[in-house]
Amino acid sequence: MSTLNEVWASLNHGGLLLSATQLANKAYFPDNLPELPAWQVEKLRRALTAFDGTNETLAPLLDYLLQNFTGLPADEWQKAQFVESRWAIRSFTGVQVKPRRLWVGPTGEAFPVFVPEEGASRQFSGRLGVGRSRVLLGRVLEWLRKQRQPLALVTNGRQWRLVYAGQDYDAWCEWDIDLWFVEGQPGPQPLAWRYLLNRDNLLVEDGQNRLQKAISASRKGQAELSSVLGERVRQGVEELITASHAAIEAAQKAGTAPAFNDLYVAGSRIIMRCIITLFAEARGLLPVDNGIYQQTYGLEGLRQQLDRRAGGRGNDRLSRSFSAWPRMIGLFNLIHSGSAHPSLTVPEYGGALFQPGDGDSEDGISRALALLESAANMISDSQVNQLLRLLTRTRMKVRHGKASRWVDAPVDFSTLSSEYIGILYEGLLDFELKQAKANDPVIFLGIGNQPALPLSQLEAMSDKSIKQLFEALKKDASQSVEADEEAGEEAVEKSNEAEPPAGESEPAAEETAETESSDDELRLSDADQHRAEAWLAKAATLARLVKKPRGKSAAASAKQAQALERAIRQLCVKQIAPRQFYLVRWGGTRKGAGTFYTRPQLAAPTVRRTLQPLAYDAVRTETDARTGLDNVLEWAPKTPEAILALKVCDPAMGSGSFLAGALRYLTDALVESLYHHKMLERAADGSVPRMADGQLTTLLSDEVAKLKPTDTHFEESLRAQLKRHIVERCLYGVDLDPLAVELGRMALWVETMDRDLPFGFLDHKLKVGNALVGTWFDCFRHYPAMAWQREGGDKDYQKDKPDQMINHFYVVSEGKSRGKKKGDVFTDAIKAQAKAVPGQLVALVKQQQDSLTTTLDVDNIHKELFKVFRKLHRLPVHQSDKRAKLYQEQVLNNPHYHAVKKRMDLWCALWFWPGEQIELAPLPRDFTQPGEQALAIASAVAREKRFFHWELEFPDVFTSQQNGFDAVLGNPPWEIQKPNSKEFFSNHDPLYRAYGKQEALAKQQEYFQATPKLEHRWIGYNANLKGLSNWAKFVGQPFGDRVTTDSKNKKKHDLNLGGRSRDSFKLSEALHKQWQKQRCKHKGFADSAHPFVHQGSADLNTYKLFLELSHALMHQQGRLGMIVPSGIYTDKGTTQLRELFLNRCDWQWLFGFENREGIFDIHRSFKFCPLIIHKGGETRAIRTAFMHRNVDDWERAEQWTLAYPRERVLEFSPYSKAILEIRSERDLQVLQKIYANGVLLGDKSEQGWGIKYAREFDMTNDSKLFPSRPKWEAKGYVPDEYGHWLKGAWFDYDGPKHILEREAGLVLSRDGSQAMAVEAIEDVALPLYEGRMIGQFDFSEKGWVSGKARSAVWREIAETNKQLEPQYLMGLNDYEDKSKSGINSLKLSFMDVTSATNARTMIASVVGAFPCNHKTPTLTEVGMNALDVASLVGILNSTVYDFTLRLRLGGQSLIWGALEETPVIGRSKLAKVVALLVGDLNLIHTLFSAGYWTSIRTRNKSWRYCWAVTPHEKVRIRALLDAMVAYGTNLSFEDFYSVLSGVDFPVKWFSEKERVKGLNPKGFWRIDKDKDPELRHTVLSLIAFHDLQEKGLDAFLAQNNGEGWMIPDTLRLADYGLGHDDRAQAHQPVAARLGPRFYDWQLNEDVERSWQECEAHAALIRQIVPLGNAISKDDDNSTSKQNEQGALF
Repeated sequence: MSTLNEVWASLNHGGLLLSATQLANKAYFPDNLPELPAWQVEKLRRALTAFDGTNETLAPLLDYLLQNFTGLPADEWQKAQFVESRWAIRSFTGVQVKPRRLWVGPTGEAFPVFVPEEGASRQFSGRLGVGRSRVLLGRVLEWLRKQRQPLALVTNGRQWRLVYAGQDYDAWCEWDIDLWFVEGQPGPQPLAWRYLLNRDNLLVEDGQNRLQKAISASRKGQAELSSVLGERVRQGVEELITASHAAIEAAQKAGTAPAFNDLYVAGSRIIMRCIITLFAEARGLLPVDNGIYQQTYGLEGLRQQLDRRAGGRGNDRLSRSFSAWPRMIGLFNLIHSGSAHPSLTVPEYGGALFQPGDGDSEDGISRALALLESAANMISDSQVNQLLRLLTRTRMKVRHGKASRWVDAPVDFSTLSSEYIGILYEGLLDFELKQAKANDPVIFLGIGNQPALPLSQLEAMSDKSIKQLFEALKKDASQSVEADEEAGEEAVEKSNEAEPPAGESEPAAEETAETESSDDELRLSDADQHRAEAWLAKAATLARLVKKPRGKSAAASAKQAQALERAIRQLCVKQIAPRQFYLVRWGGTRKGAGTFYTRPQLAAPTVRRTLQPLAYDAVRTETDARTGLDNVLEWAPKTPEAILALKVCDPAMGSGSFLAGALRYLTDALVESLYHHKMLERAADGSVPRMADGQLTTLLSDEVAKLKPTDTHFEESLRAQLKRHIVERCLYGVDLDPLAVELGRMALWVETMDRDLPFGFLDHKLKVGNALVGTWFDCFRHYPAMAWQREGGDKDYQKDKPDQMINHFYVVSEGKSRGKKKGDVFTDAIKAQAKAVPGQLVALVKQQQDSLTTTLDVDNIHKELFKVFRKLHRLPVHQSDKRAKLYQEQVLNNPHYHAVKKRMDLWCALWFWPGEQIELAPLPRDFTQPGEQALAIASAVAREKRFFHWELEFPDVFTSQQNGFDAVLGNPPWEIQKPNSKEFFSNHDPLYRAYGKQEALAKQQEYFQATPKLEHRWIGYNANLKGLSNWAKFVGQPFGDRVTTDSKNKKKHDLNLGGRSRDSFKLSEALHKQWQKQRCKHKGFADSAHPFVHQGSADLNTYKLFLELSHALMHQQGRLGMIVPSGIYTDKGTTQLRELFLNRCDWQWLFGFENREGIFDIHRSFKFCPLIIHKGGETRAIRTAFMHRNVDDWERAEQWTLAYPRERVLEFSPYSKAILEIRSERDLQVLQKIYANGVLLGDKSEQGWGIKYAREFDMTNDSKLFPSRPKWEAKGYVPDEYGHWLKGAWFDYDGPKHILEREAGLVLSRDGSQAMAVEAIEDVALPLYEGRMIGQFDFSEKGWVSGKARSAVWREIAETNKQLEPQYLMGLNDYEDKSKSGINSLKLSFMDVTSATNARTMIASVVGAFPCNHKTPTLTEVGMNALDVASLVGILNSTVYDFTLRLRLGGQSLIWGALEETPVIGRSKLAKVVALLVGDLNLIHTLFSAGYWTSIRTRNKSWRYCWAVTPHEKVRIRALLDAMVAYGTNLSFEDFYSVLSGVDFPVKWFSEKERVKGLNPKGFWRIDKDKDPELRHTVLSLIAFHDLQEKGLDAFLAQNNGEGWMIPDTLRLADYGLGHDDRAQAHQPVAARLGPRFYDWQLNEDVERSWQECEAHAALIRQIVPLGNAISKDDDNSTSKQNEQGALF
């Protein structure tokens, strides 16, 4: 490592201050420092030796070290009484805290120095951090956080501690002056001081000093380790289970083997025991200082012993020794049961985690634990050693020059805190245990998401299939936002800053091995190894992972062999021997999306901003002059009773990171409150705290009152006790995954661990369940009629394909379809049963009896459970066993609890009732007294779905006094709930992902033939998702009484109770009111507005469900703090949620991030946001910020935010209520001008453009309509000169090509080698537009060459030879029959897939009358004027329009919901001029003669003279267009320049990473950034706009003989206030560098003859494809260019 890493190791440390990676980073620390000269060494020696431990000698030492040695001038220091009073704070303990000295830098930087109080008058005593100085260190952290300062130096003269205080963590390093000299010379410690503490490192740049940046980068570096650490923990579980294979196989033979899932959870639990133990040992919470413990029990001691024994040939001995595993089991039993022996006293920590397994238990996990712990499980010491190395060592990336390498490093458990649990969470969740078949190894391929594939299956693949497999895996590996089967629409660009730094590389696959294989491991046989290598060599060759050798020399062959060997190693990540256990994600891969933990830098500020108003009262506020919002300057803690009464929940708790953050925050608040409210008072002399008589005992429990305030560890012990109380009283969590709940409990155990306290019992606080699916006390007694609206998962299953109905079908027995096979088995059965529901409900309602309720006394049962929970809260914190026993006996064994739960489960089960047992589902008249069989089915469904009934499970939260949580926190899953056939069937056949659509469907039939159960599981999988969709749609109003209006403006209920009579709605309304009156008799304890009613009509997305659920779970003044995708503020599908948060809440914070720096391991362009919402009231203004990339910015959010008033939401998004990503006041001013001077694109009034959005053809659903082009060509279709593919009597042709010279009615092939009379055309096929085919103003930017999907090859098509080269064709007749939007001769089409951070976002073009796929939607109404089409293309392609669109676009798809509220200039003279320019730029082909040019002809210029095909003319017209659109929106030059900010930077600046980071991510600076500024289209647009403003529109267009503005010969950018270097001050040539305006063939064309040619082409096109011209005669007359003198405008 570097020198600094070595000297860093010489210091003492606490927490993670600086990582090895950042210590080696030259951006923060120099490579080396010059040696100290001899005179300075001597001065240092004298200064240190002169210090004798007294205050008198400390002052000169401070002077020398801080001023002379550190280089901070004396005049920049405030000392002692001269430290300004503003730097003093009143601590929550009541004492004043003020630094002894304070350095103030030239721009306000501050660096405080603190000294223990005792140094003021007497000798310093003890080490820093020991005794009373511990209190000082706590106060320093408090000072730093209150003053918003990051760093301080604390010293007693001998120890010097550099302290860092973040809001969620703290860390330090410490020097000891007694160690500064080694053998008479300066040692590593003074060198470390010089590296870290110097003026350059303390001066602030961009809001942080270099030292602070290095610390922040180190914290972020923890996330870099997450994949490595998480993977190694998962490997640890895999290693443990593999090592236990003999015991597992013996149990399999005996028929007593546990289920694989239970085995995986048991193995994970043992690994978690190891982690907890290592945490505890690192923190001194276990007796590591006891020799007996260390030698015979300790885990770290065992690792050290095994490492020593493994030296040399010791590994062979370890593989034959079996003492380590029993020792580990003994350690776990010791921790669980404790020891009272005087030689080794260990408390009985208890806890479910360390509870030994029970082979006779009904719990499968307990049985699996017993098997792994048993004496029969002979795990060798070698395997235990490997296991411990996996858990205690990691690999970290260290920078060396331009490259970086991975080095082995220990895991410091004392610094990782519960953040490590989040890493475990990522490593363990979403995996399942599998076992390789006998005689069939499994290969993990190192491509894509690393699928696990049986070798026999790989060997059976053909060469073609292998190539397809690799294409498919590469497709999976691409970080595309869209998962389409369509070819290449991804336009998401990678900006420079998104690319990985040069030289970085992942650790090679073979580097992950920690130790050599042991003799007892399962291994591949030599034969299997040979088979595997042979296939891998073949695959590497076929996949072109190895280049062909150059030449046939021996050297070339040897090089080829080496390359092939490397390719094989890279291709094979791991080999699994026959019968060996291994772990894969669902879908059969090693990698995948998974679940990712939330970094503390996100979680901690979210927790603080959510909980602060609940735990504190605002004392002093002021109005921010910049935002107009009130900011709280001073907070006072609420009473301890109020803090302990808070109820905080994470409904998707995962690893518990938010709950751990809430625990830390509330603990700090509670300690501060105890002092503030005088429950902890200082003695009269101010020396030590004492406890206020009786108050603590009443509030908390006796053991807190027993703490001694005079003890130096008092505050630490107090916090440990208080944390237990907060966990017991305040924190709640739920997760669907039992393993996640275990990990969450583990995170809180880590946070609350104490040497003298047992593990807390958390089963009643952190629970397993589906938080989204459960019912309420005011609902479950009434029949959920809307449950019957669901599909059975088989709607239209194999419709009209009777031959494909294998296992799942029925034969219709009556009616017109009698004898016909149908696959809708479950759906039709549900419909049949549902018919009885309305009638039975009507009969029951008319009885006027509450016959839909049960006899359960729910209120009393709730009171009973509430009392139990109150008892649980009041138990002393150390009585975990008593708490567990009480919960088991009085809740889990409570028959009343189970009676209510059974009925609530039944209510929910009706929504998910198995299709094959639908006839047993209770109908309304059976609901009050269902049969035993129905209840058994409901119980089974409940166990599978894990229904969670909030009021029942947390009766202490939902009470008559409080109807919900005070706060709901979290980062819920971001998953779309819809079927994924690729993942489902890949879990059965890992090769499934390699199949094309039709092949995949055929494979499904094979699977169903061979494995009928798989088809039933597939139907069940779909049924579950359909059930969840129906649940989300209707469960918020489950009784069918919601009223909607149909297309005929008639009212109707979701469930019609009025029959089919004329007055059915009135009858239904009366019955519903009567039923509602009966239901009103029963009240619940939660908010009566139950979820879900605000989900919108878009895809079912879990984050949306959790947001609405969280709102419902809070009481009327509750607070919500969550991290969710940016769709919450941009997507049309979240409109109803936004309306809820805007109109019925105070939406306080919205802080947007772009994932460019990989905050989450997902696509780098993905955006997400923390949001804070206060339930109740109405939103006045939201604090917003957008497009941040640095995760630390959320902590400092106040400096970035703008106020976003609700009026602005309505102004910019009247329909969707979307929130635009406005980043500055300037953006806002420009945007308001654009909106004020335009109309909305979706405006349907006369002022609007009258367009229609259409997605014409879907690539999947309509795929039969457009076979690939080669298939058409094989049938004789040939491309003609216009872009049609014609079938007919083609003949060879070598006659005249010019249309006026050849035979009339003769159409030529594209290459002119063939011809056909138009009458001989038999059929016409049209090109299908895909996204890659179009560009801005370019109807044919790229042409298809070969391949398909993402591996398709496309070529650029030159401007001078435009032609259509599609991948797919569609028959003209099909197009006319199926076109959803009708047919226009010209239409506007645009690329759907894009990004707000691409060079351009809107990519639109005028295209001909050809079909467009769903990724090239159209914005054209049938019959729309061609000039309107062209005009709109010009407007949408302008930078001004792109500016507004980028502010709105949240994802990577241009949906109509985003487009319809964007502003465009209206129809006007200017718009017509825009249209004419667009025609010149876009319609440069004979294809457009019929639809455009014949109507726009001019007499003084030839047809092709109008075509802008040269670079010069293209950039001129584009500059004109941008200038005129900006002019049409009434922007000033300054406004337009702010839209185009950064476009005038010098070329070299764009290669400087720091400069690029400072640019607007959504700016237009990427356009032409490789050109000098004066040649860029954007800069020329500014020049043209300047000219337009000076001259006015008419003069601007009339200049240069009516051709309008021209590119100047030279430009001096400084004349326009542009440019940033010396070049901008001088005139630079421009026009000449862009080349000629026209080519010779354009200039030499005969004017009249050219227009005759245009007319002839138009006539021929109308004969080939008889589509009418959309321009009316009136339009022709009004828009034709008839100026004899040649004016264009």
